[in-house]
Amino acid sequence: MALPPSTGCVAASICSCLRSPPCGGLLRNRGTDMEQDTGHYVEYPHPIRAGPGAIDNLAHVNNAIYLMWMQEAIGALWRKTAPLGQVKALTWVAHRHDVVYNRPAVLHDLLIAVVRVTGYQSCCAQLETRFERHGKCVAMIKSTMICVDRASGQLKCIRPDLARHFRLFKDEAVATAGATS
Repeated sequence: MALPPSTGCVAASICSCLRSPPCGGLLRNRGTDMEQDTGHYVEYPHPIRAGPGAIDNLAHVNNAIYLMWMQEAIGALWRKTAPLGQVKALTWVAHRHDVVYNRPAVLHDLLIAVVRVTGYQSCCAQLETRFERHGKCVAMIKSTMICVDRASGQLKCIRPDLARHFRLFKDEAVATAGATS
């Protein structure tokens, strides 16, 4: 659940989003502004070509590469949607990932990393990054990312005015499809 606008972010040592829920699962989007405005949020596609440096000794994309690509895709979404001042002032740091590998990707495969923000609470955002090849899911990563102020190193509370930058209209998402990494 998102904090109400009048509530401040708690200190890093007791930040509610950094404590694992009793069930051990990821946080869920319940009652946030994003949930109330889901019609305006779409998935952000970020194309990636598997090059020689991504391949391991089994001739597949190495598992660690998916995490690197996920961070790249989330960063691309942030740079696309947030004002330059916030892009320079804030960064996103990984707190937790849950990765599921469905099928191997190989050299020269064109994958689409599809990023979707699923919720936010306190200083954390929950995201899903799905790696697709020809419309089939190769791998899926559910992540909790922490918003950090670059200058102070302090956690930054994600309020609706900050979360709205993840809003991406369908025509903007389509315009990004030409990007490669």
